Amino acid sequence: MSSIFEPFQAAATAAAREVWPALSPTLRGLLEDAAGGSAKGQDALGTHLLESIAAEQALASAGIQPPALEGPGALARARFGAQREVQAALADAPPLDTEQHASELAEELFAETFSIRAQKRRGGVYTRRALVDTLLDLSGWGEAEGPQTLWEPAVGAGAFLTRAWERAFLAGRSPGDLATDLVGTDVHPFACHAARVALAILASRLGVDPSLAPRVVCCDALGPLEAGALGVHSEWDLVLGNPPWVRGERIPKALRAAYRERYAEVGPGNSDLASYFVAAALSRLSPRGRLAFVVSQGVLDAGASAGVRALLTPGLEAIAELEWAPPAFPGANVIPALLVASRAPSEGPLRLGAALPDSSLALDWAEVPRDRWGALSQTRWAIHVRDPDLELLEVLSEAPRPLQARYGLAVRTRVGATQLVAEGEEPPASFAEARPLRDGRDVVAWGATPVRRWIDYRPEAISDPKKEGFFAGPKVLVPRIALTPQAWVDESDALCRNTLMVVTGPLPPHALAAVINSLPLRYFAYHLLRAGVLASSHRCTIYSGVIGDFPVPAAALEAGALREQLEASGRECAQLAAAGDPRLVEAEEALDTVLGLAYGLSPIHMLLLRARAGAAPLAQVLCPTRLGDRRRSPGVQAYAPGERYA
Repeated sequence: MSSIFEPFQAAATAAAREVWPALSPTLRGLLEDAAGGSAKGQDALGTHLLESIAAEQALASAGIQPPALEGPGALARARFGAQREVQAALADAPPLDTEQHASELAEELFAETFSIRAQKRRGGVYTRRALVDTLLDLSGWGEAEGPQTLWEPAVGAGAFLTRAWERAFLAGRSPGDLATDLVGTDVHPFACHAARVALAILASRLGVDPSLAPRVVCCDALGPLEAGALGVHSEWDLVLGNPPWVRGERIPKALRAAYRERYAEVGPGNSDLASYFVAAALSRLSPRGRLAFVVSQGVLDAGASAGVRALLTPGLEAIAELEWAPPAFPGANVIPALLVASRAPSEGPLRLGAALPDSSLALDWAEVPRDRWGALSQTRWAIHVRDPDLELLEVLSEAPRPLQARYGLAVRTRVGATQLVAEGEEPPASFAEARPLRDGRDVVAWGATPVRRWIDYRPEAISDPKKEGFFAGPKVLVPRIALTPQAWVDESDALCRNTLMVVTGPLPPHALAAVINSLPLRYFAYHLLRAGVLASSHRCTIYSGVIGDFPVPAAALEAGALREQLEASGRECAQLAAAGDPRLVEAEEALDTVLGLAYGLSPIHMLLLRARAGAAPLAQVLCPTRLGDRRRSPGVQAYAPGERYA
C-alpha cells in the first residue's frame, strides 16, 4: 500500500503542515513526541490522512459504512486536493479479508501511520486475538454473573473493545445496552480512528446498526475526566486492556510530573506508563469492579513498581506470566504477564498461571493460600509457586539477606570506548595504563576464561571510574546475564565491566561463592527473584537488587565449622572446575546437601528440591554454565534462538 501512497505523500504532508499551527499545543506535542519531532509529526499526519482515505474506500467497497474522520486528520483532509486521485489509484486494491478479526484488519489498514519509534514512544504494539480471549476469560466477561460494563482506557486499534462487544452480542445482550455499557478511550487521535474503523467492520459482520457500536472517545484516560465524558457510567465493572508500556524517562517531563502528582500512590520512582493506568483503572472501578490488564514483567518485580503492587495486592485474584509462551507481541522485546484484580479485597486463594511451551497461550494454573504467598517476599511478587514449592520457599525465605552487589565499569567514555578497550592476548602498545578487563561472557560458576580484554585505564576518560580497592582480589564476581546465579572468586586485581557485579557480604570469598552457586539458592532465586527470566536472545538479567535479596544461612554468618566447611568446599569446586574434573558434580551435590540443611531444609525437603529441580524447565534453567560451554543458548524453548522475538 505504501507504494500507492508515494506519489501523494508530498501533497498530504503539505496539507498537514497547513493545519499544524491550528492544532492545540498539547496535540502537537503528542504527535511530535510519537513521531520524533515537528517535521516527522507532520509527515505522520499526512500518512494517516492517506491511510484514512484508503480505509474509507475499502470499507465502502465492502458495503460497510465508514466512520467519519475526526480531529487533525479531518482538518488536513479539508486542505488536501488530491483525494480523487488517491481513490483512483486505490481502485484495484485487494478487498477486505472477511476472515480476519476486525481490530487486526484495522491495524493493517493503518500500518504506516505509526513508525517503529512511535510504537516505542507510545507503547503502540497491538494485541493478538489469542491473548485478548485469554484475558477476557480470566476477567469473567460474558459470564451470567460477570461484569456488565467495560472500559478500555488505551483502546489502540480496538483489540479488546471489539472482541468484548462481539462476545457479549453473541451471548445475547442487547445492542442498545452494549452501546452505552462499553466504551474505549485513547489519547492518540490516529488510534481512535483505527478503533472506530474496527468497530464499523465488526458492526457490519454482526448485522448491527453502526450507530449502536461502542463509543471511542479521544481523551487522556490518565487525566481528569469531566462528568459524562465517557457516557452514562462513571464507574466500571471491568477495566480491561493492554495499557502502553513506556519507560518513565520516555514520558514527556511535564506529563510525567502531572501523572506523579495525580497518582501519588504509584510512588516517586521511574514508573512505567502502565503503572499510572493501573492506578487510574482502580480509581474508576465500581464496587464489584475488576481490573484485567496485560502488563510487562517489570510490574511484577521492578523496584519502581512497588507502589503499584501495593495497590493491587489486596484485591489480586490471578497472575499469569508468559515467559515460556510463543511471542505474544511479534517485534517487541518484552515478556508480558496477565493480571486480574478486584476493587474489593479478595479473601480466597490466589491463582498463579504459567504459560506452557509450544502452546498458543495455554496456561498451567495453581492455587496458593493468599497469606502464605504474601509472606514469601516483601519486595516482589512470587509467580512461579506451586504446592510442592511453597513449603520449601517458606523455609528458604526465613534466612538473612546480608549481601550487596555493585556493577563494574560502564565504559561510556568521553573519548570513545573503542579507544580504551581492546581484545587480544596482550594489550596494545599504545595503552599507557593497560589493565586486564574481565567481562560477563567470561565468568561462569567456579571459574572464568583467561583474560582476553584490556583497558587503557585512564579514570579521567571514563564516565564512572571506580577506586582501585573496588577491584582488589580476591573478589566474588557474578555475571549479570545468565539463566541462574553463577559466582567465581577472582584472586587477581583485574578490572571488570558492568556486565559483572562484585558481590560482598559477611562471608569469606569462596564460602560466598559456594552459597551463590548452590542449588537451594538458585531454586529460591528462580521462584521468588525471577533470576531466570528470559529476555531477547535467551538471556536473563540478574540485577544488583536481586542479589541483595539472596538468602544466606544464618549459621554461615557466624565463625565456626560450617563457615570453614563452605570456604573449603568452595575452593575445592573452583579447583575441580579449572581442571575440568568430572568430580565437580559430586562435590556440588555434597555442597548442596550441606547448605540445604544449613538453610533448615529436612532430608525429605532435599529430595523434593532435587526432584523439582530435575524437571523442565528448571532442569535447564538451574544447570550452571561450564567453562567452554556456549553462552545464552539454554535450549529451554522449542523454537530457535531469536525466533521468540523475530
